[in-house]
Amino acid sequence: MFLKVHGVSGTRRYNHVCNCGYMVSSKARGRGFATTMCEHSQKVASELGYQAMQFNFVASSNEGAVRLWSKLGFETIGRLPRAFNHPKNGYVDALVMYKWLQKTSCAFIVSQITE
Repeated sequence: MFLKVHGVSGTRRYNHVCNCGYMVSSKARGRGFATTMCEHSQKVASELGYQAMQFNFVASSNEGAVRLWSKLGFETIGRLPRAFNHPKNGYVDALVMYKWLQKTSCAFIVSQITE
């Protein structure tokens, strides 16, 4: 297993978003490790002050990962055409998946819009 959570260094305009990436051995798949790592890293990211998290490069052919990240609240916000050279499928798209971590009340949002 591999776990990485790091923020983007540099300007304050985007240092509230951290990047995450996980690799789980094929022998360990289906045992909840990716779910546990993702939930843990979201908690740690929030504790460190990050407001959002993203996966920069999810192979679209990795249906299990796409399904899991979606289940955990990540949205696909970008697509890089033919960016990943899959050993069996050839060139497949890579997805950028993003989640806003901060809890925001709908009432607060509506009040901000109507003011």
